[in-house]
Amino acid sequence: MYVAVEDLYDAIFEIHTLKGHRGWQSCKKLANLKYANLPQDQIRIFLETCPLCLTRKKGKVEESSSVTVVEVTEDEQVTTDALEEAV
Repeated sequence: MYVAVEDLYDAIFEIHTLKGHRGWQSCKKLANLKYANLPQDQIRIFLETCPLCLTRKKGKVEESSSVTVVEVTEDEQVTTDALEEAV
């Protein structure tokens, strides 16, 4: 699936949240399974500006209401329905 330019932020936010605010490689792996056009540099920029990640880096960990981590191996295919069910 392709993401429109105006929806890039929302798509990357979704992936980053589903991966439990992990690094760009983890996010890129899941993004590649779901989307055809999420550039690596855009994912990195998003992660550098994620408010929760920035707070954690500064040592001021704030608890989020809930975070769901979805582990995906390279052999698995992820559909939109599967992602929504995981949350």
